[in-house]
Amino acid sequence: MPELNSIVADRFRAVLAYRHISVIEYAELTKQSRDAANRRINGSIPLTLSDLHDFCEVTGYEPYELLQPEFVLKPASHAMGSQALTGKEAE
Repeated sequence: MPELNSIVADRFRAVLAYRHISVIEYAELTKQSRDAANRRINGSIPLTLSDLHDFCEVTGYEPYELLQPEFVLKPASHAMGSQALTGKEAE
C-alpha cells in the first residue's frame, strides 16, 4: 500500500491539474516559493497539516475528502481560490 503522503500528493496534483492551477499560481496563493510548492506537490518532502489546510483553502476541499479511501474530483465551483487566503473578492 502506498504511503499516505504519496497518496495525498497524488491527489494534490490531480486537483491542481483538473482546476488548471499551475505550481506558480498555487505557490503565490499559499505564499510560498515555487520550489517549496513544487517539492510538496511532487511528494519530495512530507506534507504537513498546514500544507493540507492551505490546499483546502485554495481548492475548496475539506481535509477529510483528501484522506478518504475513495477520492472524487469536485467541480471548480467549490473552489475558494485566492479569496480564502487574501480575504479579497475576485474582480
